[in-house]
Amino acid sequence: MKTVFRIALFLFVLGFFACNTNSKKDIPQLEKELYDQSETSEFNKPIAEKLLEEYTAFVTTKPDDPLAPMYTYKGAEIARTLGKYTKALELYRRLYEKHPDYEKAPQALFLQGFTYENDLGELEKAKALYQEFIQKFPNHELAQSVKFSIENLGKAPGEIIKEFESTVDSTKLEIK
Repeated sequence: MKTVFRIALFLFVLGFFACNTNSKKDIPQLEKELYDQSETSEFNKPIAEKLLEEYTAFVTTKPDDPLAPMYTYKGAEIARTLGKYTKALELYRRLYEKHPDYEKAPQALFLQGFTYENDLGELEKAKALYQEFIQKFPNHELAQSVKFSIENLGKAPGEIIKEFESTVDSTKLEIK
């Protein structure tokens, strides 16, 4: 009985490590399959799902690997594209918190707010994240866009356009 248990345990451990060590090899192949579809305009959802799974497994098992920040960001982008907003938010948050010096950490913070605003309709959460962005990155290239988002939070696109047109019209009157 002990022998059967040991063999079963050995096979389980072997299988676990085999799955985890293949991730680094599978990711480039899956990326190639997903992104080299320039001849077709179809988004390959099964490949994207598999790639998201591989990114997530990689960053979970190897959080300190130099590729972890990039894979976290890419995973978040794919999750958002797939409409998996909770997963996207989790990955954006992980990137921002665990890799604050990564070049895309500010975008990860912004995209959390953007996802709450535009995909989930949770305006208060979006506003809090946008305000944090302005506080932490006041000179970032996205700062003006974030300020615009805060000013127009909850407004319909048509309402924003009308406000812009009225501003332009009043500017024309002042010029004459």
